[in-house]
Amino acid sequence: MSYKISITENLNDIDRAIISTLYLPVIKSLAFNIYMFLYDSFNNNYLKIVNDKTILSYFNINEDKFKVQIKLLSAIGLIKILEHSENKKIIICIKRPMTFESIKNNTLFKSLIIKEIGTINFDNIMENNNNNLVNSNYNDVSTSFIEIFSPIPVEKTEISNPIEDLNAISFYKYLTKASASKSIRNSIEFALENGMNNRGINLIINYTNNSKGRINKNYFSTIISDFIKQEIISFEQIQYEIENIISSINNKILKDKSNNEPIGDVLGLLNSLGQ
Repeated sequence: MSYKISITENLNDIDRAIISTLYLPVIKSLAFNIYMFLYDSFNNNYLKIVNDKTILSYFNINEDKFKVQIKLLSAIGLIKILEHSENKKIIICIKRPMTFESIKNNTLFKSLIIKEIGTINFDNIMENNNNNLVNSNYNDVSTSFIEIFSPIPVEKTEISNPIEDLNAISFYKYLTKASASKSIRNSIEFALENGMNNRGINLIINYTNNSKGRINKNYFSTIISDFIKQEIISFEQIQYEIENIISSINNKILKDKSNNEPIGDVLGLLNSLGQ
């Protein structure tokens, strides 16, 4: 029999940790390996077809054993089985696991996990993977990767094209002659983690830099967040959006001048457009 595989949500590192530490003890290694095989082999967000003979050969199991594992994965909520009402064709939908918090509040599943690994191990996993681990009395003073591994030292190198040549932290220092604050560094790291590259972030830094060489950190953070929400990630997309914003500002200024209205502070205008 052939199955269509549907993957609509990608697993992140936390999902994988949850599956390997909390689901694995309950579903055991064979079901776990079949799940990960299906996910890793067909992770494309669209339907693909797999023949059960491929899986049977890969795991050296018979069809009955495979069906038992599929039923187990379905019962535990890691997959959904859809059967066509007429031709009986099957779609296996790969699903993400529950969150740590959801598992903690799911009495039945929690009891199954504790039965396998014990209360102490369960509590330790929950504590070690709590998203709110950082105590309020502690501040994060870690050094970021891009602070140490800067590809071009700003002070020692002639820069022909700063936006193209420098990473975001270095470009910020190049532009403002000051080190980036924790807030700015966090925004830059957030942008990098969500797919922006240094060139695109440099465009945003350059755009939010005012005439005094200072960055409006709130506006900078807002633009980063808004662009990511709108999936404006690539250098070309960011360049296009910023050009549109500048064009809107210029039109606004010309309109105010023609109406003899006070232009006001340009930064305030930027903030109003960023909201």
